[in-house]
Amino acid sequence: MGNPDIKTFRTKYGKEIMLAPDKIVISAGGMYITVSDENGIEIVSDQNVSITAGQDVVMSGHTIRIAGEKIELTGKGNTITLEEELKMHGAEIKMN
Repeated sequence: MGNPDIKTFRTKYGKEIMLAPDKIVISAGGMYITVSDENGIEIVSDQNVSITAGQDVVMSGHTIRIAGEKIELTGKGNTITLEEELKMHGAEIKMN
C-alpha cells in the first residue's frame, strides 16, 4: 500500500496528477509540471513549450536566465539574435 498522504490520479494513457503534502506534479510522457514548496514551479518538456497571451506576458525576478543554442528576440520587424555572435536587424539601431 502506498503513502496515504499522496493521492494519484492516473489514466490508462499514462497521464497523471500526483498530490503530495509538499508538491503537485502533472505529467504526461516526457513532460511534467511540478509545483513544489521547496523549489517553486518547474516545467519540463521533451516537446515545444508555448506561452501565448491576448495581452502582455510579464516576467520579473531578481535574475531572469534564458539559455539555448540560439536566442532570438523579435518585435515590429526588428530582431536580435544571439548565437556564436550577436546580430541585430532593424530599420534603425541606436547604440550608446
